[in-house]
Amino acid sequence: MKKYSESTIVELKPSLSQIKEIIETISAFANTEGGKIYIGIADTGQIQGLPEPVYEEAGGSFVTVFKSPEKINNVQNSSEKSSEKIFRIISARPAISAQELAEILGITSRAVEKQLAKLKNKGIIKRIGPDKGGRWDVNN
Repeated sequence: MKKYSESTIVELKPSLSQIKEIIETISAFANTEGGKIYIGIADTGQIQGLPEPVYEEAGGSFVTVFKSPEKINNVQNSSEKSSEKIFRIISARPAISAQELAEILGITSRAVEKQLAKLKNKGIIKRIGPDKGGRWDVNN
C-alpha cells in the first residue's frame, strides 16, 4: 500500500466536506509550482474509503466527480439529472453564464433558468454580482 504524507506539493483531505479548503489549495497550487490533492486520505495518511473518481469533460474543462457510496448504490445506470450537471459545472466554473450552461448541456436557456431557480430556492447555489461579470457561490 502506498504511504501518503503532506508536503509543499501534496495536500491530503479526508473528504469533500472540506470543499472550501480544497478550493483554496487548488488556487494556491495554481499560483505556485503546482501540486496534488488526495481526497479521501486523512492527514495521517490513512485512506478513508472514497470511491474512485470519474473524470468528465464539461465545456472545455475537466471535472472530477466523486459519488458518495449511498448514491452509487441507489443509482441504476441512469443519466445524471440536469440540476446535478449544472451544479457540477458551476462548481468547476463559477463565472459561467446560463447561456453557456445551455450550450454545454444541449438544453434551452429557459430549462437552465428553471434548474438554477430550483438550486437557488434550495440554498445550494447563490449568485454573487450581476448576470454579466458575476459568479456562482456553491454551498455544500
